[in-house]
Amino acid sequence: VLAEAYLYSDWDLPRAEQAFQRSLALNPDLADTEAHWAWYLSLQGKRTEAVAAMERAVSLDPLSPLLTSWLAWLRLAYGDVAGAITDSRHSVELSPDFAPGLFVLGNALLAKGDTQQAIAVHQQIAAHAPAWRWGLGYVYARTGHDAQARQIAADLAGKVTPFGAWGLAVIHAGLGDVDESLRWVDSAIARRFSWVPWLGPD
Repeated sequence: VLAEAYLYSDWDLPRAEQAFQRSLALNPDLADTEAHWAWYLSLQGKRTEAVAAMERAVSLDPLSPLLTSWLAWLRLAYGDVAGAITDSRHSVELSPDFAPGLFVLGNALLAKGDTQQAIAVHQQIAAHAPAWRWGLGYVYARTGHDAQARQIAADLAGKVTPFGAWGLAVIHAGLGDVDESLRWVDSAIARRFSWVPWLGPD
């Protein structure tokens, strides 16, 4: 937990590494430690090691839809679209309306070029987890449905959360609105949103 606080809240990578190493030394079979260690490794550009750590986390807790979705997320980030689809489908099999699993599945389908299915999956997320509807906005933006994307952005901008600020940055990036996207990145940074360290990889 201390490592997570350093990583996601303080953005203090050296202290996070120290805490992760201590946790792994005390108990090398804790799935949560392996999973968050994988995210740390991804920040260091250690792609092979990050995937291996997340695979180990899944092997330690194979019934976790979250860990399986995170493995899919890493695969997609590194260009393994087929692997991301397989793992995200498994996450959704474990929990049919699980937003992170559906989110990666929708984005992987978009990367594959299956735009109709990508939209359908993100519509499912928006129906069950409205906080994630910015993913639908991004898919709309990437598939020529600019009006729908801008409507979702306008809705999110009405009451901005840290998660929503990140989502607005993503939607506007999809629309090609670079200045507006960067403005929302700044907002996410100011709100100390936990994903900010992954801005580069994203």
